[in-house]
Amino acid sequence: MLNISLDFNQNDFKRLTISNEAVPTDIDHIDGGLLVRLERFGFSSNNLASALAPGVANVWPQAFAAGVGRLRLPVWGVAEVIDSRNSQFQPGSHFYGCFPMSRFAVLDPAQEPLNRYALGDDPLTTVGTSSLPALVDDRYNEIDLHIVLRPLLMAAFMVLEELIESQFWHCQQILITCASSKTAMGLSYFLQEYFDSSDRTDRLAVVGMTADHKLNFVQQHGHYDQAIGYEAFRQMDQADTVLVDFSGNFQLQRMLLYYLKQRLVHAYALGACHWNEVATGELAASREYFSALDFYYQHHARSADLNRRFMNRWPGACNAFSQWIVPQLIEGPDRMRWVYEQVLAGKSKPESAYLCKL
Repeated sequence: MLNISLDFNQNDFKRLTISNEAVPTDIDHIDGGLLVRLERFGFSSNNLASALAPGVANVWPQAFAAGVGRLRLPVWGVAEVIDSRNSQFQPGSHFYGCFPMSRFAVLDPAQEPLNRYALGDDPLTTVGTSSLPALVDDRYNEIDLHIVLRPLLMAAFMVLEELIESQFWHCQQILITCASSKTAMGLSYFLQEYFDSSDRTDRLAVVGMTADHKLNFVQQHGHYDQAIGYEAFRQMDQADTVLVDFSGNFQLQRMLLYYLKQRLVHAYALGACHWNEVATGELAASREYFSALDFYYQHHARSADLNRRFMNRWPGACNAFSQWIVPQLIEGPDRMRWVYEQVLAGKSKPESAYLCKL
């Protein structure tokens, strides 16, 4: 069996090539190493953000090396242990984590500490699942929901935690761009839940900005207090604002800076949905690139209940999102390359959730 991988050109990330290589068999030289087979994984613009956005997180690599001038995107999924030199990972067991977009992968603890995969006490992230349910064609099983939603909702929850710790920068409203993206929708969901359950008397307005053709989608889910198109930015109050920017669109950033002026009190960057307009310049230089994974591991080390708090919110969020996400099962490298191109071009529908298998 060949090891099928999808690599992008380091100098031109629009070029995604399919590689067929021999499956690695010798891991004896890697102390504590693993050979795993990636069973299935989720794919969204967040995977591109992990590798391509400026100022990207340093917890995970921007991308996995795949040869001279080639890189492999990190994806979140479930893998089976094929061979192991680590007593904690037995052959035949499954675990959830971040892997290169490849059918088989060798994990080296010297490069990727394996304790990063132990995200908590919930069964999915505990090594030992002996088998996985089969893929389904019209719905998700519980593990598949974790695969497609968990990285996105976890990232959204980490932004909420950061905003709470920063006391929302004493702002009056929170502005979220690319409001139709699942992570942005997750943040608005968690913000709404937080303000509904907290003792705050000064509930902050949550404003979502999106493209006009996605505006109805954003409005019908009701997580934002106000949803507006990008060209309608003057409908937004000129109030003290924290910007959570998923767009990476420099023109949009300049427009918001011009409109809000000193009332833009803080800006977070969480990726770049507009890959051809990755931000540089005035606002980009002053904004804070926020890494949910960096935040998680920095805080999880000293806050044992961070993961528990997320898992307490997971059932409600998972149930809310599963009502409207539409599963798309993607099998094979050619279909996966099509998904990559769709996401890169911004053509994937907000409700589409890709569950992939090479």
